[in-house]
Amino acid sequence: MSLNNLKFRAFIYTIIVTAIVYLVFSYGMPLIIPFLLGYAIAHFMNPMINWLHSRVRINKIISTILILASIIFIFFVSAGLLIKQFLAQLKTLINNADFIISILYSKLESICGWCANTFGLDQVQFMKMADEKLNIFAQVSEDKIVQGVMGNSIPILQGVIEVIIAGFIIIISAYLFSRYRDRIVEWRKNFIFKKEMDMVVGKLRIVLTAFVKTQAIIFIATAVVCVIGLWIIGNKYSIILGIVIGILDALPFIGTGIVLIPWAIISFASGRIFEGVSLICIFILTYLIREILEPKLMGNNIGISPLASLISIYIGYKIFGLLGLLYGPIAYVIIENMVKELIIETYKDKEKQKDS
Repeated sequence: MSLNNLKFRAFIYTIIVTAIVYLVFSYGMPLIIPFLLGYAIAHFMNPMINWLHSRVRINKIISTILILASIIFIFFVSAGLLIKQFLAQLKTLINNADFIISILYSKLESICGWCANTFGLDQVQFMKMADEKLNIFAQVSEDKIVQGVMGNSIPILQGVIEVIIAGFIIIISAYLFSRYRDRIVEWRKNFIFKKEMDMVVGKLRIVLTAFVKTQAIIFIATAVVCVIGLWIIGNKYSIILGIVIGILDALPFIGTGIVLIPWAIISFASGRIFEGVSLICIFILTYLIREILEPKLMGNNIGISPLASLISIYIGYKIFGLLGLLYGPIAYVIIENMVKELIIETYKDKEKQKDS
């Protein structure tokens, strides 16, 4: 096969496979995600089911029900405790709202005083103007929140119902996948697209594992940097705050800056220059940790270069949103491998035709 012909076929295969992957991820994945989660839970339960069946001599059906019920119980208890703790802290925050507002107002006076002295402005007028702007901002924000809640009440209710239905589907599919595991394995052996399905499932497992490992490593690194940095500036709650900031960094669209940057601004305004500079340094370090480690770790774990990993993550995010952080690398690996397989198969067919 000539080089130009090979390049042309690779180009056409890449377009076709990319289009198929895009359609599957855009329209197919939302439909099968609950079943994928159910399969993952069933896969997680299988060793425990086998242990109960072989060691304790409990029937597999009963073992499946017991383990699944235990998982559901642990999930709801954990969620209930988290919600209870959140509501308790929210209540405390509301009760202390006046005290917090007074502290913030005091900090605002200090910032306005510093700005007035720096730029030669009248401090009283500057403070009055800032107070008026804050009142307007608070009123606009309140109106927007009320409008948003009232306007999106039906979509929110629909979303809650969809989540509940999806939860039931996940639970039922997890039970059925566990219950009929042997039949499913036998079906996979005889499936006409077994090779392609095994490749996709295998790559999906690799990318998901790599994503979890990457986020865990970045969380640990970020938390350690925050704990050490806060300890250096003499914060009494360095361990707790460091872990909390590490958790915030792991959440999408939040990051460490939501805590460290306002904290640094308040420190500078209050005259604590060393603390402010230290917080900015912590923020820069944690930002670099994520920007450098994420594509490198993802790339190393799934077998692609850090640059390709970074590009696939970014393109996936721009196309699919938050889930694109996972979809991007998965799509890249699937497209690359399927195009290679198609090229190899085409080459083999050509060789067979020549031999015949």
